[in-house]
Amino acid sequence: MHRLKVSGMSCASCIKAVERAIWSADAGALVQVDLAKGEVSVETKANGPALVSAIRSAGFGVEGVTG
Repeated sequence: MHRLKVSGMSCASCIKAVERAIWSADAGALVQVDLAKGEVSVETKANGPALVSAIRSAGFGVEGVTG
């Protein structure tokens, strides 16, 4: 399980964009987004750097990766 602090998310469209970005790295990933906290939890086979790269490519900031 990876936990990521994602900045720049403010609406449902942002959530979908982050989910799509993560699924581009691992189509089978399970993604949970807490918009209020700006946190994303991901169960995935992809590694942390791949997730960070995918989310940043979608235009969001990523800080504090664990897992």
